[in-house]
Amino acid sequence: MKRLVNKPREEWAVVENCHEAIIDRYDFESVQKVLALDTRTSVSGRAVELFSGMVYCGECGSAMVRKTVPSGKRKYVYYVCAAHKEHKTCSAHSLRDTALDEIVLEALKKHIRDVIDLADLLELTDTAQLQQAGVRKLQARLDRKREEIDRNQALLGTLYESLADGLIDRDEYQDLKKTYSRRRSEAEAQAEAIQEEMSRELEQEDRGWMEQFRKHRNITELERSIIVTLVERILIFRGHRVEIIYRWHNEFRSQMDLLLQAQKLSSGKEAV
Repeated sequence: MKRLVNKPREEWAVVENCHEAIIDRYDFESVQKVLALDTRTSVSGRAVELFSGMVYCGECGSAMVRKTVPSGKRKYVYYVCAAHKEHKTCSAHSLRDTALDEIVLEALKKHIRDVIDLADLLELTDTAQLQQAGVRKLQARLDRKREEIDRNQALLGTLYESLADGLIDRDEYQDLKKTYSRRRSEAEAQAEAIQEEMSRELEQEDRGWMEQFRKHRNITELERSIIVTLVERILIFRGHRVEIIYRWHNEFRSQMDLLLQAQKLSSGKEAV
């Protein structure tokens, strides 16, 4: 008779991607982001504000907080830098909430069009050859780094023998040990970075994130769920300048670069 044993979560052996997902990975990640950001509500108990937890000062990095300013019988809401409001350590720049709504809506509509256009062009372009060449180059760099790690490890292994044989003194031993250890650590860090880059290169065919933008191609007004799904953060600078960092911005840049390389390669073949 089998006995069921409950193990602590930290002892679970999790093997990902063994079964077909019930929901799309990107949908899941977006829902998790919404839940993480919206676990709190406004002080009055109303729903979380449209940009809550996502607007930051572009000058100092502090949060931009909402400030209500009465004017006669009306009230106006501004985003102001928390560092300036509390400690006067940043400039006194602000932006009306209605102005931010308009800026973000128009910018988001344009970015959605850009993502859709990129996705459509990629469908018509053969990028497989470029991706394979990119992976081969990265593998060659990784192999060289692994050789560098092995070389420094071997040098570390011979140091004690050199000390015992009187070829180097104790101070030289310590200095060389630090040098070889540092070089090995640097090479290990670089090898890890190359492996991460290879993973991104191999995952470029997974363009499911683009569908998150395509879903909202007919957007006419902002909603909290859309903002959290498609936007990473919003920066407000002096002079009412706004910069929007979109989710998957690295993937967008990578796919754009890949498309440009493929187009250049195609143009070169046609010229020949």
